[in-house]
Amino acid sequence: MDYVNDFSWNEFDISTPRLPGSDSQRSDREASPPDAGSCSEPEPVHSDGAERLPLLRLCDVETDREYNRENPTCIHYDLKLKVSLRGAGKKRSSQVDLLNKSDVILAPSALWDTELQAHLATLLSNPDIFPTGSNFTCQGGAVSIKAKTTRSGLDDTFNGDDIPWSKVDEHLESLGLLFKLRRMQITVMVDLTYHETSTKAAAGAKRRTTTSIARAKLRSDAAFMTRVYRHHECNGICRNKSMHCLKDKDGNHHAIDLETMRVIYDEIKQRVGENENFEDVQDIEVPERFHRKIIGDSKKRKACADIDSRNRKTNSDRGDGYRERLEVPGNPEQKMTEYCTFNLNVQSDRHRSGMEAANRVALDELLDLATVHQYQQAVKERMLAKGVPLGSALRFIEGVAPFVASQETDGEE
Repeated sequence: MDYVNDFSWNEFDISTPRLPGSDSQRSDREASPPDAGSCSEPEPVHSDGAERLPLLRLCDVETDREYNRENPTCIHYDLKLKVSLRGAGKKRSSQVDLLNKSDVILAPSALWDTELQAHLATLLSNPDIFPTGSNFTCQGGAVSIKAKTTRSGLDDTFNGDDIPWSKVDEHLESLGLLFKLRRMQITVMVDLTYHETSTKAAAGAKRRTTTSIARAKLRSDAAFMTRVYRHHECNGICRNKSMHCLKDKDGNHHAIDLETMRVIYDEIKQRVGENENFEDVQDIEVPERFHRKIIGDSKKRKACADIDSRNRKTNSDRGDGYRERLEVPGNPEQKMTEYCTFNLNVQSDRHRSGMEAANRVALDELLDLATVHQYQQAVKERMLAKGVPLGSALRFIEGVAPFVASQETDGEE
């Protein structure tokens, strides 16, 4: 029985069986007893890559550093400054200016001190928008912040020109983390409304508002236009061609087309001085540089009309395409060569090819301009037989008279 004396009860484990790994869990629980506040939810801990981006003040901006929106180190946003004006006695205001600034890094309050106030002062001193002699006061407005893809926004109103820049800066700073993670577009919109207040006008004088000044200027412009157009209105001699005309030193009338009359009026309008009214302009005659063109066009039309008139009289009893012979001054061969060269001034390659064929037939057949004009039917049949397109043949024949008339008027000038 010696083995009984050798048995040690300390070596025998009679405790409750445990699963593998339970010793470490139990030892941990025993080493760290439960804390009274351990049931509360732990605060989220952000890594360094998700830290909130700052909103830069003027002292934080480094002038020699490039701030990239794609790899931002601070908050970037867009700003819109809208200025509206409501005239005296008006129920609605109208927009007079809208300043857009994109990719701004400076805090809105600092941007207001360095740039926006100066822009607004320049705008208020513009007499075309805020006329002198009237008082304008800022009645307040609204400020808003919109961030795309988020519901984080700000909408606030204010009185006078007391814009809540501190609230705007604080809200932008709260978007620093979202901007870092999403790089969404942030827009700050500031809307200022100015009202025109009543002023003490001079005794017996009526105060002029912005609208009244614009209407008076429009009426004066319309009266001046009527005055110029009536001055150059034709008395009936060339009414069938144009309502307006130019009278030369011999009393002859030369028609002015509507487009040329518009250009003439615009140039006459430039004669109004800086501090003058339309009523002060006395010289409303056609500028000298238009005389040559108007008279030249008139002579060309008259020459073509005379030629057509003679042809109608000659052909009244004949139907064979015969016309009165045209007087063409100068060398016939040289004039035909000049006319053939003139016919090639077309844009389309197809039309140019057709005119080259017509020119070739006329030169091969030893024709001159007077013969082409006199025997139009025979020339047309000959060109068609030689393969000239009908349109090119007609254009070659019908263009002789206007070409000769233009040569005559150019010689007179």
